[in-house]
Amino acid sequence: MSREIRAPRGTTLNTKGWLQEAVLRCLMNNLDPEVAENPDELIV
Repeated sequence: MSREIRAPRGTTLNTKGWLQEAVLRCLMNNLDPEVAENPDELIV
């Protein structure tokens, strides 16, 4: 079972603050197929 993860875009927060949002988006960008060079190996 494989899930496709997409990093959020825009100014809407998914966390309590921008510091937490920055960390979340960095991690999610590693898995986003539109951003990552090789998401299966976590290469951005």
